[in-house]
Amino acid sequence: MNLKKVILALCTILISITITANLRAPYIHSYKPSSALNSVSGLKVLSENLRFEFSGFASGKINSVISSNYICRTYAVYNVESENIFSAEMEFISPSADSIEIKLNDATIPFHTEIISQDDDDGNWRRIVKTLYSINFTGDFRKENNRIEVVYSQPVSIYETSYGYFRKSRYSSSVTYEFWPLKEWERDINFTAEITISVPYKWGISDYITGSDINLELNGLFKDSTRKNIPFNGINSHKKGILVKKYILTDILPDFLNISINED
Repeated sequence: MNLKKVILALCTILISITITANLRAPYIHSYKPSSALNSVSGLKVLSENLRFEFSGFASGKINSVISSNYICRTYAVYNVESENIFSAEMEFISPSADSIEIKLNDATIPFHTEIISQDDDDGNWRRIVKTLYSINFTGDFRKENNRIEVVYSQPVSIYETSYGYFRKSRYSSSVTYEFWPLKEWERDINFTAEITISVPYKWGISDYITGSDINLELNGLFKDSTRKNIPFNGINSHKKGILVKKYILTDILPDFLNISINED
């Protein structure tokens, strides 16, 4: 066998191995969204403050990512105005019933959880978790201004955006928040939604020159498929090992918020 045939055979083998190595599907581990509180007649929402505090983000070798659990501690604060003193049943949904705290005017109130969906879809390199909880509580509202605070932990969905055995995997770590229930509230004419995303991030010297290796992103999605998704613009900051990005929404209110941390 001459040299050309040997080289051709080796090239064929290498190409075959590369193609085979990249035939696997991208890794996906997704969860259902959480939601805003249901609307209540007699209450007007003045503002909402949302904080999404990620415990970390997917990065590195696939086996390490698969064995990791990332959590997003979620804080939803509603400033509402009541016409009268009254009680009302309230509800929101979450993919997890872990570490829930609910306060009304700084007083902790009891709640009830009920599982409403439980079917998971497992496949090759894919796990779609459909578990969903309904969280219910009774709010005793005073006349005029009230403050509702809902806090819970939800699992982070992982999507492998670049993959293969011969290339570095990159990931998108995200949670989704159903914003549409808030659009059914009576809203103040000056209503604003302030949204903050944060994640631990070790800031290196190169980050001062080229920026961080990850992007914190907020995208608005709509039920109407004819409407385009909206990437919102926010303000970045970094302090004490935490990367933070803040947004303010006023006029354009999407049906869903996708909060993500994406590797460059």
